[in-house]
Amino acid sequence: SRFIAQIMSGNTVGRETEDVGEQALSYAEVKAISSGNPLLLDLAQAEQELQRLTRLERSHGTSQRSIQAQIDQAGRRISYIDETIPLLEDARGRTIPTKGDAFAINFDGRTITDRAAAAAQLGQMLRYDRWSNPIATIAGHQINLDVERLGYNQGVDRWSIPDAPGITREVRWTQETPRHLLGTITRLENLADQIPTRIARLHLDRAEAERTLHDAQQL
Repeated sequence: SRFIAQIMSGNTVGRETEDVGEQALSYAEVKAISSGNPLLLDLAQAEQELQRLTRLERSHGTSQRSIQAQIDQAGRRISYIDETIPLLEDARGRTIPTKGDAFAINFDGRTITDRAAAAAQLGQMLRYDRWSNPIATIAGHQINLDVERLGYNQGVDRWSIPDAPGITREVRWTQETPRHLLGTITRLENLADQIPTRIARLHLDRAEAERTLHDAQQL
């Protein structure tokens, strides 16, 4: 800096030395100035510049890794969506209406067209743990059930359509709030209604992932 040059040249006296402003001298530079050896000052400045460039290199490397992570994540998301949407479209095409008098559900080869009777049948299967997946077929879709026990007489029922990724419904139950079986039948009846909504959401997610990928590739 000009301040250091003035010190080393001996051309400054008192207030004639220019203010260094916001620039701060390192310990090595101060030591070099004190020694009166300009070569030591050059070495101190070179070491300081090396440290600055090293920090910049590390920062650049971190930034590049972050950008690559965004690119990889967006690419994986796009691949997943491209694989999932056709499966959901196929599932939507298989959906059969069950509203009103069109209701029908099949348990282990037995078709039931009354919701209350279906709830009673489901209750027996769950009470005595006499079921296996697929536990039922409704609206043209096989239904799987995964029961997670959270403790004594409480848990979570996770209902899903196995060939429609992401189409699930969780129902928590406890001793105080046991399974509402008729409500469960209604939830199963409505499970396939999630399919069009999920397809639309995945299209939006894909567009967002493409924007993220494009922006990251420009950096």
